[in-house]
Amino acid sequence: MSKEKGLEDLKKTSKGKGGSWLYGFILMGLGILVIALGLLDLLNYNEVAGFLTDNGFADLALMIAIPGVVNFVIGLFSVIAGFGLIIDQEWAWGISMLILCYSTVMGAVYAFQQTASISVNPSNVWSLPIISISIVVIIISIAGLLYLGLTKYKYA
Repeated sequence: MSKEKGLEDLKKTSKGKGGSWLYGFILMGLGILVIALGLLDLLNYNEVAGFLTDNGFADLALMIAIPGVVNFVIGLFSVIAGFGLIIDQEWAWGISMLILCYSTVMGAVYAFQQTASISVNPSNVWSLPIISISIVVIIISIAGLLYLGLTKYKYA
């Protein structure tokens, strides 16, 4: 199957007259930011896990990596949903709305958590990038929820 044939098949399954190119690419970018948050979470994992293990909470230390892994997976789904929006697929609208709701809440939690962390320990070098990325994620997510909510007719 040639590449051109594959693109023609995708165009035939399109629901509307044109996909949401702009927000598809923005959602893909959001997915990359969420993947970055997940990786930053996993990098910070060693410090937190060491502290918990040293204080007798080894079982809890094993669960610390879960948010990083979840963010990594959500980021991958965000990239896939962004591609689906570009080709105007109804399933992509639903997944995108779910991802954007999750990203808004997750960004707010990260921003609050890291702001509290930096107020307690100003030398924490991971807090500032996480706060910055979280604020960008919140803004993009809220804008995306509004945009996709107003353009649902394209996907239904």
